[in-house]
Amino acid sequence: MKNKSVIIPLMAILFVMTAVPAIVAIFINGNSMRQNSEKAVSESVFAKLQANQEYCDELLLQCINEALDFILEKQYVELSSVISYTELNSDYETVRLAQGMNTRLRNFADRSSIVHSAFFYIDNADYLVSTDQGIVKLENYEGIDWLHEIIRQRKTPSGIWLSRTMMTDSGEGKEVLSYVYRSNSLYTASKVSIVINVDEEKLSRMIYSEEFFSGGEGYLMDGEGSVLTHSDKKYLRRQFPEILAKVKQGKEANGIIDGENTMIAYRKSSLYDWIYVNTFSTDVVFAGSTEIFRFSIVMTLFMIMTGVVFAVLLSFRLTRPVRILADKMKKLNFQEESTGNELVFLSNALEQLKEREQQIESSMEERKEILRRRAISELMEGENLSKDQKQVFEEYFHWQHYLVCLLTVDDAVKYQRETTHEERKIFRNMIFGYAKEHIPEEYVFDCVRYDVLTIGILVNIQSYDSESIIAGMTKALKAILTNYRKATGWTMTAGVSLVHNEHKGIKRCAEEARQAATCRLVEGKGKIYFAHRFESSKVPVVDCYQNQKRILNYLELGDVEKIREELKAIVQSVRDQGEMAADNVMMVFHQILGNALTYLNKHNYSIPIVLHENQKNAYAALAEMETVEEIACYLERVFAMIVDYQEQENKEAESDGYNLRILKYMRKNYRTDINFEEMAAEIGISYSYARKLIKDSTGKSLIEYLNLIRVEEAKKMLKESNASMNEIAEAVGYHNVQSIYRFFKKYEGISPSMWREGLTEKKEE
Repeated sequence: MKNKSVIIPLMAILFVMTAVPAIVAIFINGNSMRQNSEKAVSESVFAKLQANQEYCDELLLQCINEALDFILEKQYVELSSVISYTELNSDYETVRLAQGMNTRLRNFADRSSIVHSAFFYIDNADYLVSTDQGIVKLENYEGIDWLHEIIRQRKTPSGIWLSRTMMTDSGEGKEVLSYVYRSNSLYTASKVSIVINVDEEKLSRMIYSEEFFSGGEGYLMDGEGSVLTHSDKKYLRRQFPEILAKVKQGKEANGIIDGENTMIAYRKSSLYDWIYVNTFSTDVVFAGSTEIFRFSIVMTLFMIMTGVVFAVLLSFRLTRPVRILADKMKKLNFQEESTGNELVFLSNALEQLKEREQQIESSMEERKEILRRRAISELMEGENLSKDQKQVFEEYFHWQHYLVCLLTVDDAVKYQRETTHEERKIFRNMIFGYAKEHIPEEYVFDCVRYDVLTIGILVNIQSYDSESIIAGMTKALKAILTNYRKATGWTMTAGVSLVHNEHKGIKRCAEEARQAATCRLVEGKGKIYFAHRFESSKVPVVDCYQNQKRILNYLELGDVEKIREELKAIVQSVRDQGEMAADNVMMVFHQILGNALTYLNKHNYSIPIVLHENQKNAYAALAEMETVEEIACYLERVFAMIVDYQEQENKEAESDGYNLRILKYMRKNYRTDINFEEMAAEIGISYSYARKLIKDSTGKSLIEYLNLIRVEEAKKMLKESNASMNEIAEAVGYHNVQSIYRFFKKYEGISPSMWREGLTEKKEE
């Protein structure tokens, strides 16, 4: 029919008139239909149970095979002697090996639809490795006395299944079916147990699905009649001897038993002496038989056919106005429901009109918010606003007094290294939420992203009162910074501007807030700084010429402790100056670093070799420091490296410079296949003595140090060029790209491609 119209209610009247004879016909055929339905449903029930049993057996067999593969692969052999948690964590290789095996188990748990968790345990160890908690001490994990009991009672090399309640991290009980497989002397001398915990609830749902027949139960019993899984948890590990007796009375291993108003379908597992059981109420099963309803519908349709024809002819005339209106609404691109009549369609059309109106309003609000925040960012940069931006801005901010707060993340380098782009976005949204919660209600404000690590808050104030503004903003910012630290573990420093009027004052507010935040350099992180501290025109400076002179003298003497004392004295002098601009503070420490680099050049020392970085990177590292204490520590490390290098140079000179000549030879010829015996002969020493010199000075073998040089050169090419990995491998002395990938990952922890992508991401940010 073209329309599912309102003729349906009219047809219902006719249906009532014809329903009585139809019901009589259905009743007469009911008995025969039920007999046919019973046979069909019984076959369907058993087929479903068979499919569920085979699927569950397959999943459980995967657990068994996974445990056996884990034991046979023997990756745990190197860990079998490491039974102390402290000893395990003291060695990177053992931790990496344990985590690798745990990753393998976690991958299996992720692939399997029924596995909840897994762990492996080495006899007498005070730790275990699990997929849900990683490497964990036994005292921090659920008790494993049950595992010791199984190990003690084990009589066969095969695995053991155990139904138990597992304690989760939250302290709640989790019903699982644990498979315990223990290594034996046929495979290895190591005593290792692997436990795979199958989620009992998931397995139970696979044994019996409510979508198939409602009102029934499904469970799994062992050969003794004890329940391993059940859709009703109160029956777990209880005995069902009456069910077991009925199953044993059956002539076959698989079958269906009809009881009083109950149907019991059972099937034995091919893995163990287990029995899969489904029970159904026959009243529920056959009440929902689709075949009965289909046959009834055919009979009914035949009886009311004549009435339908009459109803259609009559209703077409009565419902013509409604259909005309519905056709007009369809031309307006309203979606038509697949079911329902014209009245339903008209009701849906009105709902769609309402939804479209709400979507338009929401879209307009989002556009206003985007325009407003873009306007705030441009005003902070001193840009002019477009007409639309100005209108939206003035609709939101009503008053003439403005101040700006800039919240900057502390430990910026570490923050960017240890957080992802998505995490940083979430953290910014947290700041927006805390601002809405804590900034006084009498202020109008909005938050924007000022730069990669800074959130800008523009506050609009009706009346200017310096004391109340400082008190209110101090309280709000303290709450924001405290909540942020508790939620993320990171601290932030806040800079607050003075109050200025009109739009043109917002740029000055941003500059004052940024300048206020630089107080972090001298006074520390995680604090709030107000711009009124910079109103003075005085520009204090620090005279540390004598300190720098003494540092150079102590550097000649190799006295790191005295250098540390001089750096502390300079830091204290900076603090004593009070209101000192950040640029002036940095100039002092730039001079100290410059003196150190000049000292290196004067003594013909290579800056990259001594400091493990070039001059540009040294100044860049200094610029990344956020407090004078961090700067002093960095400079102390620089001077310590210079002193160490000088001492090393003296030692090399005492040993006729053999060590230096070896290193120079390797750095000069790293692109070729170095024959170390020929190198030693050319230098004038034995090959064994050359190995000892390099081992004592670098802690590495000759080939390890050669690979380290090649990796460092590869890093330079990755950073400074767009060369392919094949080109880089050939340039640094490797014959194939696989070698550079292997050694790069060994020394850097990541592949060359990932290292280059990390540089690109930092540049983009």
